[in-house]
Amino acid sequence: MYPIIKTLFCLALIVYFTALVFGQDFEETGLAADAVITRQSNVRQSPAVNSAKLATLSPDTEIRVVDNTRQNGYVRVLFGTGEQGYVYYKNIEVSGEALSEDFFKLKETDSLLAARAADVPCINTGFASCPARGCYAPSTPGALFNEAKRRSPIGRNPISISFADLEQMQNEVGNRLGLRSQNKALSAAERETLKNIRVTNGIVGESTLVKLIGFIPAVGEGLKEGSVETVNCKFSEDNQKDIHIPLVAQFNITEFGGIVIEMIPQNRPASWTLQKLKKVRHDKRKVMVIGGLFYDNEHLVNRNPARPLRGHSKRFSIWEIHPVTQFFVCNRIDNSCSLTNMNGWVPLENFQ
Repeated sequence: MYPIIKTLFCLALIVYFTALVFGQDFEETGLAADAVITRQSNVRQSPAVNSAKLATLSPDTEIRVVDNTRQNGYVRVLFGTGEQGYVYYKNIEVSGEALSEDFFKLKETDSLLAARAADVPCINTGFASCPARGCYAPSTPGALFNEAKRRSPIGRNPISISFADLEQMQNEVGNRLGLRSQNKALSAAERETLKNIRVTNGIVGESTLVKLIGFIPAVGEGLKEGSVETVNCKFSEDNQKDIHIPLVAQFNITEFGGIVIEMIPQNRPASWTLQKLKKVRHDKRKVMVIGGLFYDNEHLVNRNPARPLRGHSKRFSIWEIHPVTQFFVCNRIDNSCSLTNMNGWVPLENFQ
């Protein structure tokens, strides 16, 4: 088999397998491939030979190529416990082959998007009967992922968390799962590791009931109707899709400095609308969000505004509050509402 054809064939298998175990979001997907280092290589902070060195990797070290855009001969990779950096492209192999010019010509529609669009058909008699696992067979990684998205939060009293806690939680998952913590399918055993993480006010994990205060950032495109997803059995009406909301600590922080929260369509109040959320943003209102923690391992951390990753939501942590079960808006002009009491907070459904 000719080298170029072999490389493309192997890459197609990689992205097709990734598609089979996820296939969640037809808009937010990105090109990624498992790879190895072929000779001792420095990982740079930016794509330049004189950029700060983040690490030195030995031959045969496993990495992930997470962007096929080449800059000054460097490509962005995931290494170690989930850190991002840049490695010279000639020091990398994908499926036993050096990165070819064809790799750098690939577009998202040539790889993950096309494979995901050809995913297993979702046969369902109606939206109301869509199971928590969505389109996937029980106990498969895709089913586990979907079930975590839909699971009712665990706990009666929400644990207060902060944005600093969310960053620490991201680091902890990286320490436990390494490269498998981002943009990778997780087995049932691996999802079990997403528990018993210590934060400032207690112990949390996936599906723990938490609360967080913040703002919908002033600018950005992250506040939107969600995409067609297998978790919702590929139904496409607005009231059959999630509402995707970025959340940051201060109104003037960009989406890169925040996280994502999502309101799922199942049992969502009719007054929880995108239009109302845009008014909350317009009025610069502080909000309090209550819901279950979810680790969105389908995606990558995307926190660098100078070099955003294609196809991944802007955020510093892929921990989400998903599903959102309660959403409150501060009704005070000075936004002096606090996390410790309910004075001044009004439910989103009553916000005018």
